[in-house]
Amino acid sequence: MLGYLAVHLLVVGTLAFWFSTITDAPLAAVGGAVFTMFVFAILDQVEQLGSLRDWFPTAGEFAWVDLLQTPVQDGDLFRGVVQSLVYAALFTALGFRAFARRDVTS
Repeated sequence: MLGYLAVHLLVVGTLAFWFSTITDAPLAAVGGAVFTMFVFAILDQVEQLGSLRDWFPTAGEFAWVDLLQTPVQDGDLFRGVVQSLVYAALFTALGFRAFARRDVTS
């Protein structure tokens, strides 16, 4: 369970990393990442969005509960890990791209 939660929270960390490369305020980077995850968590509860909700970074945030069932349902866990790693890779790539284009000498 802890491993799944760590992978899922990696999305928040890499989102904050990306925001930190496009802003000069550290609090804005962390606050922006947390705020973005709150917005996605709220939008995840809106049923009218349909299958679009499955693509949100918060879509599988409670899939770890499946580990407490007998037998263990691992379909949502696998999907959540893959989705979290894809978002983490995307935000990390965006962060490195923004950092490479930034003038850090001034």
